Amino acid sequence: MIAVGDAQRPARRVTVNIGECPDCHDGAWAALTAAEARQLAADLLYQADAADLPAHTEGARRAI
Repeated sequence: MIAVGDAQRPARRVTVNIGECPDCHDGAWAALTAAEARQLAADLLYQADAADLPAHTEGARRAI
């Protein structure tokens, strides 16, 4: 986690390096709040679980 701002008003963020992209000099990245990072992690875990299930599994989760 990084802290930006100053000692009186820190803006704590979790940074994610997304990688290279066209027209990006230094690549793409995101600075997320702790709540946003937790939601992203939950969404990614949900997607991973869905990917692990066989396609024919009854009641299988669908990727969002």
